[in-house]
Amino acid sequence: MFCWIFLFLTQTILISTRNVRLHMRLGLGGAILAATIVPFAFAAGLSILGRDIGLMGVDAAYSAFLPTIIEPLLFGALVAAAIALRRRPDFHKRLMLLATLSILGPAWFRFRHFFPSVENPLVVFGFWLAITPMIGAAIWDALTQGRAHPVYLTALPALIAVYAVEVWGGGHPAFIAASKAVAGLLGAPAP
Repeated sequence: MFCWIFLFLTQTILISTRNVRLHMRLGLGGAILAATIVPFAFAAGLSILGRDIGLMGVDAAYSAFLPTIIEPLLFGALVAAAIALRRRPDFHKRLMLLATLSILGPAWFRFRHFFPSVENPLVVFGFWLAITPMIGAAIWDALTQGRAHPVYLTALPALIAVYAVEVWGGGHPAFIAASKAVAGLLGAPAP
């Protein structure tokens, strides 16, 4: 994912310097990179699940597991949509921005280690800090373009809803059951 952040910044610079040809060539590599991030994130989630069951207990581990599957899927879907709409730069760049911001959620959540006094770090760092840059991008768009772009009007509410379900639904028995089912589909042994 670090490579993705570096690639995203490089691609942004290439477009701002009007080097579209190199941007398009690197875009192919970006598509391949995005296609590898998703299954590797799944594998990491499955690997961590076994450790977390021993550390946190079954229900807490499965509550933490499902977002490790949902968020790479969101990332992959946003990148796939951006690639499909690459001939529409206004859609393409906003979808790529949302895809990039969507993978930062786990990084934001790690801020809980630096701020142990925050009472509910999952809500503060896992939800609010994760969605604030996305909302900021939509507001910036509305201020500079006179309206929010359709990408923000459609994708952003869906992203916020998914984060809300992950944060506030995480301990619910239905969420845990869904997590166990997904883990089983991905080859995890039954708990």
